[in-house]
Amino acid sequence: MNKITVLFTGFILVFSANANSVYPPDYLPVEINNKTQKPDSDIYVIIKAMDITTEHDCFIDIDQNTGIGQCTPVTPGMNSESYSYPLSTLPLSEDSRKRLILVPKTASGRIYFSAGYPMDLFVTTDTRKILDPDGFKPRDSNYYTLYDKIEYSYNDGGSWVNPTAVDFFSLPIHIRQEGSTSDVTEAGFSEDRNEVINSVRTLIQEKDTTRNKIWDRLFITYSESGQTELLRIVSPGKAMVENVADTKPFDLDYLSNESVYDFSYMDHLWQYYQTHTLLIDTSEIAPHFSLDNYLFTGKVTGEQFVFTNQTGSYRVVIDRPTHSTPFFAGSGDSFDAANNTPKAIIIRQLTSAFDAGLLPAKSSTKIDRHYFQAMKANFYQKNPLLPQLTQGPWYDLYSKALHHFDASQAIYTFAYDDALGQDGTLHDPNAGNISPVQITLGSLENTLIPNPYEDTGTYTVTPVLGFGTTVKYNGAILQNNVPLRNVKIPFHVTINGQDAYLYFKKPVIRPYFDGADGIAIHKTSDRDVEVVFPGK
Repeated sequence: MNKITVLFTGFILVFSANANSVYPPDYLPVEINNKTQKPDSDIYVIIKAMDITTEHDCFIDIDQNTGIGQCTPVTPGMNSESYSYPLSTLPLSEDSRKRLILVPKTASGRIYFSAGYPMDLFVTTDTRKILDPDGFKPRDSNYYTLYDKIEYSYNDGGSWVNPTAVDFFSLPIHIRQEGSTSDVTEAGFSEDRNEVINSVRTLIQEKDTTRNKIWDRLFITYSESGQTELLRIVSPGKAMVENVADTKPFDLDYLSNESVYDFSYMDHLWQYYQTHTLLIDTSEIAPHFSLDNYLFTGKVTGEQFVFTNQTGSYRVVIDRPTHSTPFFAGSGDSFDAANNTPKAIIIRQLTSAFDAGLLPAKSSTKIDRHYFQAMKANFYQKNPLLPQLTQGPWYDLYSKALHHFDASQAIYTFAYDDALGQDGTLHDPNAGNISPVQITLGSLENTLIPNPYEDTGTYTVTPVLGFGTTVKYNGAILQNNVPLRNVKIPFHVTINGQDAYLYFKKPVIRPYFDGADGIAIHKTSDRDVEVVFPGK
């Protein structure tokens, strides 16, 4: 075999002549093509992942000369901005046209991209986990930032990379990997941002026949100086929340709220399966879970969906959910299940069928990958086994809207889109000679980049202090209800020893920390603000 010796920034490497690239082994080359029409200095990237050996969360620390990443274990109080990089600080790829990151072998990784500002990812004090941002929560420190992500894992079995909109859509990201042995070698959106948003909005408005137009609540907007911009389109499973200030949640009872929608989907489903059955094959878990038979028949008894295998030796009992979230999220409430168990497979198949509009199904239907493949043309259509209804739809309209693009633009919009065969995962099994992942960030032309941080005026700030809380500003301890005048932005304070930067044009607190959620910023006039600091 011919050999090629390559000098790569301090490393002397030997590759076979058919190597995929000149990049060093044991790293996943990620080439980033910025087509946002924003300069590289305005686009940021941060990578969170899990160390394969220790299973501890880490940030990827990127050498800005070589692009080589290192999994740096997190510690409480770690500032994520130290691991957020403007693309302009990263080295160029082999063709000198893209930015390069060499990702080490890590699991459960997420590569976040943001426009205008770096992400703020919080590390929990007790579990040392990196929390993902919540795109539906206004008090999240990333709420007013345009950001999005892809997911990856890379180990001795190769790489798995996919775009994801399971939580939300905000930025168009397209991925390509020539060495992928999946059904596709590319996935994600190649259109510019406004094209995607306009197409999704048009379809949702057309298919949402609810009188209260409940699906409009998935569109989260930002207004500044008379301009309005869409921050993100949130999935219904993420928009079904309770007791989150300043939000208009999606209806938690969407599938059972007959008084509003003239129909209870859950009532109908439970009644239907009192006299009909469905089959689910769970044999894929055989290496992990021993049974004498893996084919389950499901039927409703009372308020429970009961699945029994063919020998009668094992039963799975699923209580009727108390709200709609489990159907849209694929988990939660009575739908929670441990991995590699019969219940986990049953929940996956049930919720996948619901997501695509295939539930209920004809009696004795076996719901599996073959069924989903055969029914693909019927995804997200009116189900003939439901009554004729004026309101709806009774499937995941968010998923329908994001899946109606070209087949080469597959993307996760639901937790089990892999079961439905529309997830867009690229898998290169050749771990020792892995092909580069090419990421293209789509155009943000005519997109307003939110800027809640630039605020040149001054404020009068009245602090309201909870019991036991000490807040310092400019070295002085604040007094309860005693106004501060001529305060410039950011309002930099220490709260019980924790540094915090407060912004008032839109209420933002950075960095996020334990207790930040309890701080309430109330503008009483254009330049007067009351800040409530909770007690210990």
